Amino acid sequence: MNVGFHHFHLRKFHHLKSKSKAQKSIIQIIDSLVYVGGFTGIVFTIPQLAQLWINRQVQGLSLVTWLGFLGGSLFWLLYGIVHKAKPIVFINFTYSIVNILIVIGIIIFK
Repeated sequence: MNVGFHHFHLRKFHHLKSKSKAQKSIIQIIDSLVYVGGFTGIVFTIPQLAQLWINRQVQGLSLVTWLGFLGGSLFWLLYGIVHKAKPIVFINFTYSIVNILIVIGIIIFK
């Protein structure tokens, strides 16, 4: 069954084909910085995760909010898989794990 996704792999580096060498290297640097930005975001959620699982403090945590974060990260994970974008897949897979742990902790300790 063809649902229109058969061209995505052809578009992956389409933005690099008509660019100069300098433009390509800038784009590749920015693509690499995506890992840094995503990892930084994950690091900033670790204290929240630690407070929940070590201290078992659920105060100030909203289950609906963290379910929303989980839904968003799962959506972006699917997007990354469909577009074969490794940075998006890596970052959102990791975010999904962190969000799942927080949602489980809120449910258990509430």
